[in-house]
Amino acid sequence: MKLMHLERDPLSDQISSSECVIQIIFQRFAGHKPNTTPLRRAYSHRLQSQPVEGHSTPPFGGPSSSTATVALGPGHHQAHYGTSTAHYDTVSSILTRESVDSDDSSVSDMYIESSAGVHVHDSKRIHLKEYNNCFSGIAAKLWLMDCTSIIFAVEVQMILTAFLKYGLITPADSRLMAMGEKFVMEKNAYYCMSEKGKSLAGWPSSGSGRHHRNGYKFPTSNDSNGPHRHSSAIVGDNKQSRLEHILGDPALRLLFREHLAENFCDENLTFYLESEKLLAQFHELEKTQFPTLQKVNVCLSEAWVVYHAFLAPGSASEVNIDHLLRQRVRERMTTDEVDSLSISGPQYTALIPTSVNKLTEIVKLLNEVRMQVFRLMASDSVPKFMRTAKFLELGIEI
Repeated sequence: MKLMHLERDPLSDQISSSECVIQIIFQRFAGHKPNTTPLRRAYSHRLQSQPVEGHSTPPFGGPSSSTATVALGPGHHQAHYGTSTAHYDTVSSILTRESVDSDDSSVSDMYIESSAGVHVHDSKRIHLKEYNNCFSGIAAKLWLMDCTSIIFAVEVQMILTAFLKYGLITPADSRLMAMGEKFVMEKNAYYCMSEKGKSLAGWPSSGSGRHHRNGYKFPTSNDSNGPHRHSSAIVGDNKQSRLEHILGDPALRLLFREHLAENFCDENLTFYLESEKLLAQFHELEKTQFPTLQKVNVCLSEAWVVYHAFLAPGSASEVNIDHLLRQRVRERMTTDEVDSLSISGPQYTALIPTSVNKLTEIVKLLNEVRMQVFRLMASDSVPKFMRTAKFLELGIEI
C-alpha cells in the first residue's frame, strides 16, 4: 500500500492541523468516489487454517504440518512464525482487530489501496432513519492508521475531530451531535459526509455530473494554526525562494512530497529535513559551547544516522549528489569510524575538543550535501511540481 505521509513540525513533531492540511487529508480519506466495495473476510480463515512453524497442530485449528507461512492477507508481507508465544499474540491480535466491527466497516485487508478512501455504506438505517454514504468511527480510525504515516490513536482523534470542526463530516446520530466536535472512534458511532465534504472530495453529485471540487483554504495572518506564509502574491522571482516557501508550509510540503514520491526522488526532501534537524541540534550545542561529551556524542550519533540512511554505499535512500562531494563525505565518515573504534574507556571521556572538531567537520560536510540537494530540488523538482494538476488546483502563485 502507498501510505500518505503527513508532515510534522520539525521542532514539536506535531502534525499540522491547519484547515488546508486537514482538507488535503480529507480528500484522501473520502476518495474520488464513495468506497462501497463489499469487504472480504477470507484472510482470517487462511490464518485459522495455516499451521505455525514448529507445531504439529496450528493454534487456531486446521490441518497439521511441521512448517507453514501465515499469510496476512492482501497488502501485507508474509510472516514466518516460530514457536514463541509472542507469535500467537500477533496472530490473535490480527483476528481480534478483524472482529472489531462485524458490520462490514473495518478489517485491515479492506484498505489494500489507500486512494479508494474509507469504506462507506451506500445506505444504512440508523435509529429508524435512512442515511447515505455513512461510515463508522472505527472504520475512520483504521483508515488513518492503515493508510497514513500516523502511529498514535491520539493523532487520529485530532484529525477526525478536525473533520467535524471544519464541517466536512456530520454525525448520523443525535447523541453524537450532543458531544459537540469530539469524534467518537467506536463501532456503533456513525458519521456522514457533509455536502461541503463531498464537494471538496469531488464526489459525483446526486444529479448528473460531479461536485465541483472546492479550492483549499490557506492560513492567513489571523489563523492560529500553521505557518502564516501563504499569499496570492508571488513570493519570489527565483526557484530557491519558491522552494523555501514550499518547505515552510505543511500543506504545500505534503503535496510536494507526494510529487517527489511519484517521481521516485522523495529521499531528497527527507534528507534535507533530517539534515536540517541535525544542523539545528548542532547550533544549539554551539550556543552552549558544547557543555558535555555526552551531548556531543548524541549529535555525532545523529550525524551517523543521517549518513547511513542517505549517503553510505548501498543505503536504502541514497540521495543523488556530486561524485566528488560524496567521496569526501565517505572518506571523512570512514576515518571517523576507525578513530572512534580505537578509543575507549577513561581516555575517551577526556576528548571533548577532539569530538567537537570531528562533529564540526562532519556537520559542515553534511550541510554542503544539504545545500546541493536543496539546489537540485529548486532547479528540477519545483518547476515540475508547479506544472502538476495538484498544484494548479490550489489556485495560488508562489
